[in-house]
Amino acid sequence: MESVNSERRPTTYPPGLIFLIVPLDRAFGVYACVQLILAGLGSYAFARRIGLDEGPATLAGVAYMFTGHMLTYLPFPELSGATAMLPWCFWGIERAICSGAWRSWAVAAAMLGLVVLAQIQLAFYTYVATGCYALFRIVQRDEGCTTPRRRLLIGLALTYALGLGLSAVQLLPAMALSAQGQRSDIGFSLAPPEERFGSMLRLIFPALGGFERIGPPPVWGPPTFQVPYPYVGLAPLALAIIGLALARHRLAAFFGILAVASFALAVRTPLLQVFIALIPSYRQFEDHTRWYMVWGFAVAVLAGIAAQRLYTPADAGVWESASPGAGWRVRLPVARLLLLVVGAFIAGWSLHHLALFTPQSRFGQYLTMIRSQQLLPPLIFGVIGLASIVFLRLYRHNAAIAFAPVIAIAALDMWWYGAGFNTSVPPSIAQPTTDLTRELANYPRDRQLFQVLYPPTRQIAFLQAQPGPFRIHGADYDARPPNLASAYGLEDVRGYHSLYPARYNRLARLIDGKDYRRTSEGNVSLRAFLTSAYERPRLLDMLNVQYLIFPPGSATEMRYPGLELVHESDEGRIYRNSRALPRAWLVYRVATIPDDDAQLDFMARPDFDPATGAVVPEPLPAVGPAPAISDPTPTVRYAPNAVTVIAAPSVPALLVLADAYYDGWEVIVDGKPALVVRANYTLRGVWLAPGAHTVEFVYRPRPFLIGGAISLATLVIVTVGMLVRR
Repeated sequence: MESVNSERRPTTYPPGLIFLIVPLDRAFGVYACVQLILAGLGSYAFARRIGLDEGPATLAGVAYMFTGHMLTYLPFPELSGATAMLPWCFWGIERAICSGAWRSWAVAAAMLGLVVLAQIQLAFYTYVATGCYALFRIVQRDEGCTTPRRRLLIGLALTYALGLGLSAVQLLPAMALSAQGQRSDIGFSLAPPEERFGSMLRLIFPALGGFERIGPPPVWGPPTFQVPYPYVGLAPLALAIIGLALARHRLAAFFGILAVASFALAVRTPLLQVFIALIPSYRQFEDHTRWYMVWGFAVAVLAGIAAQRLYTPADAGVWESASPGAGWRVRLPVARLLLLVVGAFIAGWSLHHLALFTPQSRFGQYLTMIRSQQLLPPLIFGVIGLASIVFLRLYRHNAAIAFAPVIAIAALDMWWYGAGFNTSVPPSIAQPTTDLTRELANYPRDRQLFQVLYPPTRQIAFLQAQPGPFRIHGADYDARPPNLASAYGLEDVRGYHSLYPARYNRLARLIDGKDYRRTSEGNVSLRAFLTSAYERPRLLDMLNVQYLIFPPGSATEMRYPGLELVHESDEGRIYRNSRALPRAWLVYRVATIPDDDAQLDFMARPDFDPATGAVVPEPLPAVGPAPAISDPTPTVRYAPNAVTVIAAPSVPALLVLADAYYDGWEVIVDGKPALVVRANYTLRGVWLAPGAHTVEFVYRPRPFLIGGAISLATLVIVTVGMLVRR
């Protein structure tokens, strides 16, 4: 159920079915293509909905689907899915406001529900952006719209409520995890001026500040490696500025403000500080650069508006303000005023930051950065882009011919910088060498190591052949990526996840010898990499870590005395930890400490031995004394969302299971419900009377069950709403 609790994985996002239908080595590529197409079609549909012709709408679609944000996160199914749904949410809201029909509001609710199912952080940005847009449209509605504003506001409120209801199956578990997550104490800091100025420069020079790639440069793309997410293309950016300066479209000012605000939030200006003050819980969203999604969409729409204005005579088309009243005309200077104010501010701030003609001048520093990259590509894209815009303005005979150059150069420009960031390789690259194939042949064919997409390495094959359950630990930072183990059915105590319980983070920091009273530093959430686990090896033993992995030439091995070398190859060394506790064990001495910090302090003491004692937050029935002859080690068997333990203590004892304590776990002892005990700060346990027992830990997460019921009920309501014609 961890994947449902996650804020990142699109477990319930419908296009995720691709990973169940298409072979896994092809599924990621197919899924990415689907999201690109959805993003482009959604932007095109919205542009057409607000009155743009086919040419400008196509430009808007292409400009959004190839933005730096989209291409940066294309390999991440949850992020690309939410990015693709943003324009569809705008389309649904615009359609509902124009028609006022309940059916249209139901469709908009479905779009808003889907974006939450994809990824919650980007869904939050989508809700903020579309909410502002909806309020703007309702307040400044068309004169031809006969639907009362009150009904529009009611429809809007119901739409957002239904959208959240549809996604409750994903939203409620994620909120529950967030409430217990490691980001609860995360802080905030403004970006340094150099970072903000560099982000603005990268709108023109997207490879600025990149570093050399390992290996030969790509066939397509710059030789340096740089994240392209601020980039929106030179031609679309120029058109967006033109749109603010010349366009009379009623939405030009809104999307101009949206673009400026989202960019300011992405680069962590004081505006983000105000935003966090208004919505304190927003601090848990660690990566603010994802506001570039909204920035890219706003620029794409502005580019389409400007292209329509350049190609269409000023007095033609209902896409401009059709109303002769002053209400629409007042928005014309708003867009230009926004352009002037923002332009003047950027110019003034940039001059102040550069500190020209002073000893502290930064001009030379930035000039060197610009000159150190390839200047020919931006020059070519800039010149051809400008020429295509001029051609669009002058050529009026055929719309397809007029728009083809600017669309093509925008796509090529963004694809040049974005496609090289996330490259693809054929699956054949993972074929093992002849020596590795010969070595793997020594293992039985029915083992899990032959049931995965990519063949294992020597170390992984060795570990998979060991009897379990057990956990592993990469003792150095570069000893196997933390997430690699799970793909091969191995359990790594590190792991990597965006959001996970704060209790485990604090325990990991205790083991690491770090300050375990906090889980973040500034605006960065601290990860549980356990690179200094030698500080408290007994607690590492408590987590059932039987094997430690070291890369070749590691200097950390000597810090772990008493280990047994069991495997050595060119990949490094694997040691067996004979002191590791089993997955479940019995203790006969329990300390009751209600305070969380005091529990960790107790566990940090040199005399704390998890093999013989435990700490719990509430009093339990008496345990012990320890028997003269050790009780048999409990056996553990896993099933989906369930763990069965067979234990037979000879005296009252606390059974400790080295798995994380989390809301939703229930325990049944010999067929009767019992109390799940939080043992050793973050593990699960249960008190047992003397005798043989069958203990079943079952995961029944209430947020998921309640959320599922809400989602099903909301789905029925939305389906009925789509069938209503009024």
